[in-house]
Amino acid sequence: MKEHKQQLNSKSPKKKRKRKQEQLSTKDIEELMGMNMPVYTRHNGAIRRK
Repeated sequence: MKEHKQQLNSKSPKKKRKRKQEQLSTKDIEELMGMNMPVYTRHNGAIRRK
């Protein structure tokens, strides 16, 4: 049991991976945020698109 605990404590630190950063255009960012999606609202009981 003691040997098992020593093995758990003696693990080497994990290496952090560097992610490649994507170069997104403003249009791509707006698309991801959903700014160009249609917005539906109720107006006099009917559902209409803004």
